[in-house]
Amino acid sequence: MKSSILVLCFLSITAPTACSSAADVVDQQQEQQQQQQQDPARILFQSLGFSYQDPCYLCRRDGYILETPNRTISLLSSSNNNTMTCAVAQNAGMLGWLPLEQCHQLQDACLCMDPLRQSWPDLVGMEAEQAKLIIELQEPTFTVIVVQASADGDGGVVSADYRDDRVWIWTNEDGTVKRTPMIG
Repeated sequence: MKSSILVLCFLSITAPTACSSAADVVDQQQEQQQQQQQDPARILFQSLGFSYQDPCYLCRRDGYILETPNRTISLLSSSNNNTMTCAVAQNAGMLGWLPLEQCHQLQDACLCMDPLRQSWPDLVGMEAEQAKLIIELQEPTFTVIVVQASADGDGGVVSADYRDDRVWIWTNEDGTVKRTPMIG
């Protein structure tokens, strides 16, 4: 292909700059193909029986990140049975190494979350200690404090300072989460 472009460029006196840039593009494409063939990830995934697919994004919403990067998932398919962590699967998917069937399986199995999460409305009604554990697993650097709400429905007595690494959980008398836990 490169030789045919060079011949056309040699015969074309009117646009020598276009010819040189076309030859540069061909050189770049050939160089990319060589790099892809030598890519260690490509070699590894080909050895596992994978072939290149369209990119697969485990976290389907923009800006979301893996909540469970170390979770190990067994990939079931007709051609192979492998296991990989969600983090490895996410990278493989972005590089186009996951078949569509396995991409959908991993999207269901690997949990994603909003990295800017400020509150946990899904925990209302849950036992407070279980809610506390969920938040601590999602945000290991956060301090999670359980406070019993007052009888009039307001929050209990808490510190007035705002901290972005602290979560308040207000509970009913029975120990269930009364209102949405939030950073504060």
